[in-house]
Amino acid sequence: MEVYSKSGRHLGAIDGVTGEWTDRADTIKDGKVSENEIETGKTTSGSA
Repeated sequence: MEVYSKSGRHLGAIDGVTGEWTDRADTIKDGKVSENEIETGKTTSGSA
């Protein structure tokens, strides 16, 4: 599963079965992207 930030920046990929990161952007590794900024493409409810 490809993962994008809310701004549309590609962050990496997560294995859909295990939930493990298979490809993770350096910005996340460095802690520059907060977890709540990660958007997995699943439908979310509520305000953006």
